[in-house]
Parts: sequence; C-alpha cells; structure tokens
Amino acid sequence: MCKEFKMYFFVCLLLSAFLFGCSKENVTSNEGTMNIPENIIEENSSTEIMGRLEHGLGNYLIDDNTGEAYIIYNGGELKVEYSVCATGMTEQGVGFMIFINGEPQLYRTDEEDYKYMHNFYFEDNVENTISFYLIPTTGQKGETLELCIASIYYPDYLPDMVNSKGFGIYHHMLESIYLLKYDETPPMNYDKSAYVSETASLRIESVSNIDDTTKQEESDFALSLYMDDQDVTAGNYYIVDEEEYIHICLEISGIELAEYRCTFFINHTPISCSPENTLQIQTKTNQLTVVEADINTSLLSGKDIFYVVLVPLNKTEISNNIGLEKSNSVLIVSQDIDAAGEVQKMFLDDFSGYICYAGNEQMMCLSDKAMLLNVQNFEILNEIQSEELGISFYDFLDCEVYTNEKDYIAIGTEYNEQDSSIQLKMVEFNQNFCNVKVISVEEWVGAESEIMAYKLLENGRKIIYSTMNGLFLYDSVCGETITLDTGDVFVLDFAFIESSNQILFVGNDVNSKRVLGRLSLTEKASAAEIYEGNLWGKIWAYEEGALIEEADVYGKERAGEIFCYSVQDGICQYPLTSIDESGSIILSHNGKYYATKTFVQNEGYILRIYSSENGQLVREYLMTYEKYGEKFKLINILIYEDINKIILMVNGVQNQEEGTWLIATDLP
Repeated sequence: MCKEFKMYFFVCLLLSAFLFGCSKENVTSNEGTMNIPENIIEENSSTEIMGRLEHGLGNYLIDDNTGEAYIIYNGGELKVEYSVCATGMTEQGVGFMIFINGEPQLYRTDEEDYKYMHNFYFEDNVENTISFYLIPTTGQKGETLELCIASIYYPDYLPDMVNSKGFGIYHHMLESIYLLKYDETPPMNYDKSAYVSETASLRIESVSNIDDTTKQEESDFALSLYMDDQDVTAGNYYIVDEEEYIHICLEISGIELAEYRCTFFINHTPISCSPENTLQIQTKTNQLTVVEADINTSLLSGKDIFYVVLVPLNKTEISNNIGLEKSNSVLIVSQDIDAAGEVQKMFLDDFSGYICYAGNEQMMCLSDKAMLLNVQNFEILNEIQSEELGISFYDFLDCEVYTNEKDYIAIGTEYNEQDSSIQLKMVEFNQNFCNVKVISVEEWVGAESEIMAYKLLENGRKIIYSTMNGLFLYDSVCGETITLDTGDVFVLDFAFIESSNQILFVGNDVNSKRVLGRLSLTEKASAAEIYEGNLWGKIWAYEEGALIEEADVYGKERAGEIFCYSVQDGICQYPLTSIDESGSIILSHNGKYYATKTFVQNEGYILRIYSSENGQLVREYLMTYEKYGEKFKLINILIYEDINKIILMVNGVQNQEEGTWLIATDLP
C-alpha cells in the first residue's frame, strides 16, 4: 500500500509541474518549476517561453499520516540526492542553496568544497542527478524541521550599467520544501562564521510591527526594500556615496501567523549567520513587519550583489500558499573614484591637450606648453611654453612621449587648420627642456604620403610606420628604409612587441576582409602569418604581448570582447562587461592592466579596469553628473601599475573651480 501511494504521489508532482507552470500560486507540489521568457531584461517584453527549470528530491519517503515527503538524518554528513531538468540554461547556469529551518547551510558537492551556493551547468532536456553533502547546523534528535532547497537562475549575471541596469528575471529563486526528520543530533563543532561574507558586516537596529492601512487579501505577501530611504524594491542598482554604512529598511506583510527566517546576502553569501542577524519574523494581517539594519560598506568590492531571502518555517502547518520569498537583487556600486582611497587633485585651468606616460613616476601634460609632473604628488618638475618649443600641441590629433636617460621625444599628428592637412611631427628636448628640435617625420624618413601609424624604436633611432603604400622600417643611422612584407594586406594599425621582436598588424585583405597579421622583425623580415575570423581593430603593445580591440565595421556586430596576444599562448579572447566598451581601450604603462571608459546618457561615465593576464574585471567606478556636475567629462586615463596609481584628466567642477583637472588615486 505504501509503495503504491508513493508512486501516485510522484506522478501527481510531475503532473502539477507540467499543468500549472511557473507561478508560485499555481505550483501545488513541493517540486520547483519555472519558465523563462524570451526577453527577460526588458520590462514590457514578450512572454515566449525560451527556457524551463524543474527540480526536486531524487529519493525520499512519504509520511503516512500527512502525505508529506521527507528524508532522514542519521548522523554525520547528510547526502541529499537531487534531480534537475533544465532547458535553455546551458550557458547561464543554475545555483542552488539549502536552508534548514530557514538557516542557510554550507554544503559540498562531488567536485567542490563547502560553500553556501554552488553553480551548475546542465545540458538541455537531460534529467540530471546531483548530490549535496552537508552537516546540518540546527536540529536535535527527534525533531522534524523544514528542508528548503532553492535554485537561483544565472547567479553570475551582473548588469553592465549601460545596456542593462537591472536583473530582470535573473537571480529569480525557485524553491522545493520537504521535511527533515532527525534520528541523530548533528555535531556542532565547527565555526561557520569562517564561511560568511568577508566583504560586509551587518548590524540589526530594530524589528517592529506597525499598522498597515492597506487591506490585505488572505494570500498576499509583499516586501519593500529601501537603502538610505531610496526605494530599491524593483532591484537595479544603488550608488554608495562616502558614508560608512548603508541603512537597510525592509517592510514585510503577509498572511496571519506565517513565520519566516530572514537572511541578508552579499554576492550569494550570508552577510552574517549569527542568531541575532538571522531574523525570525511573523506576519500578521493588516500589519507591517519593519526591519531596520545597517551594512558596513568599508570592505565592499565596488560592485556587489545584495538581496534578502525569507524562508517559511511553518509552511506545512498553516498554508501551502506561502513559500520562499526573495527580494530583487540590487547591485551596490561604489560612488566614484573619490571613495577609492587617498586622492590628489590638480587644477589645470582651461588646459586642452594630452597627458602621456613619461617614464617611471612621471607624466607629461602637452598643450600650448609642455609640463613634466611627478605622479605621486603632482609636483611640477619642469615646463616650457609653446613659443620656446616652436610648436603647440594644442593642434595635435594624438600624442605620445618616448624617454631615454637624457631626452624626451613627443610625437604626434599635427592638424593644419588652414589647408586641413595633417603631418606627423616629432619634438625632441632634453631633461632640462632645452635643445628643442622639431622634425617633420615624413620628411625625415622620406615617406611619399602621409604616415598613418608609427612606433619609435631604439630611443628614436628607428621608426616603423605605415602609409597608403605599405609598412616600412626606417633606420636613421644608415638612412635605409626597408619595406616589410604584409602580403596583400592594407595595414590600418600595428604594434611592435619588443621582447619577441615581432610586429602585429591589422588591415584589410584584397577581399576587404579584416585580418590580423604577424611578422618577425629580423635582419631580413620574414613573411607575415595571417589570421582571419574576427573584427580585428586597434592594437596596443606591451613588453610581453599586445591587446587588440574589436573594430566597428559597417554591417558587422561586435561581440563585446578584447583579444590578448602573447608569444607563448597565442591569441586569447576575453569578454568586456559591455559592448559599448569596444573602442575605448586604454593600456596601462607596463601592460598589466587595461581600462575602458563608457559614457552613459544623462548619468555620467563608467570606468572599468581589467587584468591583461586573464581579462578579469579588477575595479569599476561610476562617475555621475549628480556628483561631478552636468559639465563633467572624462577625457583621458593613465595607469601606473608599478606605483599603483590611476591618473584621470577630466573637465568639470572640482572644489568649486571649473576647468580641467587631474585626479590621482590608488590602484586597487
């Protein structure tokens, strides 16, 4: 009889999942089922079903008296066999969390050690059996507690703050709730505080009940979330200013005598699991339960996911209409670079020009004058006016500085407004800003047409340059020009990798297809190797390799990636946070990092810093008009990794002075 009932119960679970779909009110079984619509970020999107998720216990028993599914804890480590079937989630992944009596549980899998959430990737339409291993942190022999296993859809997703500012259905939670009967008392001999979030601390201020004048239906549950009095119930993001704490306010309403345990999460990890911070609350009709708490922001990474989870404690006692509730995820974003550490600022008045690397701990500002600065403290080491230079960098379209032990060479493209012509100019001067020499590079190398791209070698004795006629190497010592073999490729940009004596170049082949080429610069340059298949764009070289951005090619869609070339590993590709970052790459002084700046309409700029080694996002700053004023503009960025400094050149108002500013802060 028991065996027949168990089979019937299992059939009912499956039927209810397929018949009633994804809404919590319609799912009458303990197993979780969720449908994923096609357009999941846009608010007014279509609802064509593109994905589906079902999960539940693989093995369980049935209580003859109540008909409830349960498993037994017999001591030691509890093994939970779990069944999952997913469609349309191959790339996004599904995370799982486990709660006992509402308390989040550390668990391990066959592949990973203990943590609160593990992420899984499932093939479409395949029934998967996975195993969770845990030692319950609560419960005594003879007790029966509720076991809640909850999935979280695409837990790695973060909005890019440009094309998407919210989470949509991403991070949606779907629970299955069962009973856990204790035949043994679990050991309580480990410190679970070692596993809680290290990026924040939580302090509960108060929990109270107030009258709610809004008439509540019997099945209503509502949760409102506020950060520093700003309503973030809908999710999206919250900008942290310079305060030490974020004040959190939760307003919760529900049916009569429903009990929940409430846990705060940062980056899918409980902020604190101590009893006073894992709250137990009870809802009452026509009353609001109000929770006031503070989060310490001093250790936040600058881009952190926050949400609150409420797990029912008496679902089997009072109503099957209650279930796990989760607030929408909120992205906590550091306000701006001012909050990143010690900040130095220097006012340049109406400066309009370029800032360039000029050796270790030095930078050069080039406009209607040349000014050498110490990066550490913005001390002016030397300066010279354009009249003394014999040229103004104000008319340059681009500029960079090369240094050696005795001299500086500033080189860039000068624009002649009278005849709209352009010419590559090289300005040489010594460390005392004397012995100035201005050179027309086209005349120096004997180029027959305008130089489009260039790279100085051997302290300015050699130069690689490209024109409409090809790619060339000029040696000023012997006055010889070598034509470099790029095959049938029209070169648009190139970079020279000093450690391997290689040139990478980007251009179009005879079929107008974008290609990447590589050749070795030896006594006799070797023939080029050609790579196809990507939208190769502008190139930046550093000692051990090069970065290549995606080009903006008409009729082609960019993937939002950057390519990294190294002599040892060849070409790797790394995703950017937003497609809009393509076309705004800035390489650090020694190539360890690269940065992007993204303009956000009506809001300001996002500055992101990535590691060249693995493409990981290192830091993100949001620089808003609200903070810096409507005239704010982020112009240029320099990164000195050897002294851990970021230098920004901005236009706007700082310290009540409007104009151009240099801002320096520590690199994280």
